[in-house]
Amino acid sequence: FYNFDSPLSDTSFLVTPSVVAHTKPKYLYFEGDAEAAYEKFSSQTVQDHFDYAVTGKSLLNEGGLNSLFLNISQAGFSDPAFTTNYGRITHVATVGDAGWNFKTDRGNQVKLNGQYKVENITVPGYKFNPNYLNHYNVDATGEYDVKFLPETFWFLRGRTGFTEYTSPTLDTNLINQYVAAKGYTSIKTRSQYYMGELGINGRLTDKTSVDAATGFLTRLYPTDDSFLSPVFYLHFIEQVTRRDQLIAGYNYVVEDAYSTNYFLNQEIYIGLARVMGDQLLVLAQVSYEYKNYSTPLPRNDQRVSGGLSVKYSLKPGFKVTADVKVDLLASDAYDTSATPINPDRPVTYKAGSVGVGFIATF
Repeated sequence: FYNFDSPLSDTSFLVTPSVVAHTKPKYLYFEGDAEAAYEKFSSQTVQDHFDYAVTGKSLLNEGGLNSLFLNISQAGFSDPAFTTNYGRITHVATVGDAGWNFKTDRGNQVKLNGQYKVENITVPGYKFNPNYLNHYNVDATGEYDVKFLPETFWFLRGRTGFTEYTSPTLDTNLINQYVAAKGYTSIKTRSQYYMGELGINGRLTDKTSVDAATGFLTRLYPTDDSFLSPVFYLHFIEQVTRRDQLIAGYNYVVEDAYSTNYFLNQEIYIGLARVMGDQLLVLAQVSYEYKNYSTPLPRNDQRVSGGLSVKYSLKPGFKVTADVKVDLLASDAYDTSATPINPDRPVTYKAGSVGVGFIATF
């Protein structure tokens, strides 16, 4: 893995137990999921971590004209440490979402969904502006689907929501040291967005599937830049032959950032899945991302990533896997401070990995 100081090599042991329990499909359905991951590094023990996720799901009248769902989850997970001197960046997120779906006799649908999320992020040694890290989100979505093919819908979707940062002030002792020195003119306390979209989702032919939408997004901030412009995405799957499947897409999305107001993320990707005989499956994908960060800390990142995965069936119930991954990031800004200033600090890196494994079914 790569970290802020220098490229580092290490070995680790990882165990990931999980359990799922659910009722039989009935008018009222319940499901509970729990999973964990513990990773122990040989020498870079600052990277040791324990992650977990617990989810409870309930569904009322699935497949009926009216259906309701309620999901509650909590997860604790972490990102790699900035340097060998600081521990991992930990996240604790609690999410609750509920929704209602209604189907008409013609197959049209109305979907309403609401979500509440609380997330607390801990960055060891981070003193700059903790209000970016601890926050809660409230989001609401309404969608109307119009059926015009057996498996295809036009949809009209509206979204709105806000993010409230729970520590909107900065210690006065840190203002001169960090705000003035790093070019900040204010502290971000809240963000809000509104978006309307028109799109299509489903199967155009027996070999072609598409999920695409275009709309207008408004992201509002108390100070510095706000965003008011069109956005769109396109995801495309084509069954080229009986054994070949092509996957391609383009995303033009705008999201909240930690160290600044927002970032524009443009991504284009293409992938191919090929089945050779009855034993060999080959997957390949490459993507290019361009991220443009707004004020008060503007920067531009370019990232190229790709992977090749092979799965070979030696016999029924036993498969051997192999994969190669490459990840290259170039940024026009670089944080050389001794302590973490940005929770998403720009770091130019070159990384890659090679892995082998097996899957046994019994």
